[in-house]
Formats: sequence, structure tokens, C-alpha cells
Amino acid sequence: MTYLTKEPRSVKDRWLKDLIERAGPNRAAVALANKNVRTVWAMVTQGTEYQRRLQREMAA
Repeated sequence: MTYLTKEPRSVKDRWLKDLIERAGPNRAAVALANKNVRTVWAMVTQGTEYQRRLQREMAA
């Protein structure tokens, strides 16, 4: 069953889609939340702002 209806446009989108297929939607949701919390924690402790990585084309 596919949970993402659009094609992944970034490395993070591809990671999430693959994780959903491997581990299921519930585990993927927890893993994504963990990834987001780690990102925010790093930003808070280092006093930085989020900088999105821009990619013109994602390698297949």
C-alpha cells in the first residue's frame, strides 16, 4: 500500500517513502518525529537557524 501520493522531491522525501515501505506508516511516523526533534535540538543547542538543502534534481 502506498501512503505518499506524489513522487519524492527531496532526499528526505525519498527516505520517508522507503521507510514507510520497509517499516510501515506507524514506525515511519515515529522515526520522522525523532529526526525532527534531533534537528530542532541541534539548532537550539548550537543557536542556529534551519537551513534547507536545495537540490535541483534528486539522484535516483
